[in-house]
Amino acid sequence: MNGTNETNYTGVFLTIGAGIGVSFGILFDNLAIGISLGAGLGIVIGAVVESAKKKK
Repeated sequence: MNGTNETNYTGVFLTIGAGIGVSFGILFDNLAIGISLGAGLGIVIGAVVESAKKKK
């Protein structure tokens, strides 16, 4: 750990998005696309949140 109290939101939302993607992948019987879409959306959301936090 780097000693600061900063959170890497891209990593957090990547794992959340991949988890949700697994659920949708199983639901729609296409696990690979579900994980890919979930991880992609997680990265985008994480980047937006990090950008908004840095502006403050």
